[in-house]
Amino acid sequence: MRVPEIGLGMNMSWQSVPRMLHLMGPARTKQAVILADQRISAAEAYEWRLVEEVAEPGKAFDAAMALAAKVAAQPPLSVAMTKLTVNRLAHALDDLASHMDVDQFALASMSEDHKEGVEAFLGRRKPRFRGNSSNGSNCANAKLTKLLKLNLNSHPISGG
Repeated sequence: MRVPEIGLGMNMSWQSVPRMLHLMGPARTKQAVILADQRISAAEAYEWRLVEEVAEPGKAFDAAMALAAKVAAQPPLSVAMTKLTVNRLAHALDDLASHMDVDQFALASMSEDHKEGVEAFLGRRKPRFRGNSSNGSNCANAKLTKLLKLNLNSHPISGG
């Protein structure tokens, strides 16, 4: 598994962070997202609770079908209600934070680091990030710089 957005100067979107947070906890989510150039092996994905089971090479489809058969043997309404309840309770706060995806994407896409990340990717070279939101010429970039400085100072990888 690999999470490429950060290396391109982008934020994580599509509610990826809440999903990963539920599965792995805050420290592992930060590690997986911020240090995204490190691939995560199947064994690590299992250890980090990203997957529930690791199948032998070439056997993933068979393992998935065996699990599906077990679920299909259960009463359909009970299964559906249980899945709905668990999912709704587990993700009750996600929608409250989903607005940040759009806001952060808009701000990150205007940053010099995003431009550098994409150019480096297309040029097949290592990016040279500077932590600049932009040339400072507009209000959105000034807000991004302020937001990033606040967040960088208060949220270490393994802490809060």
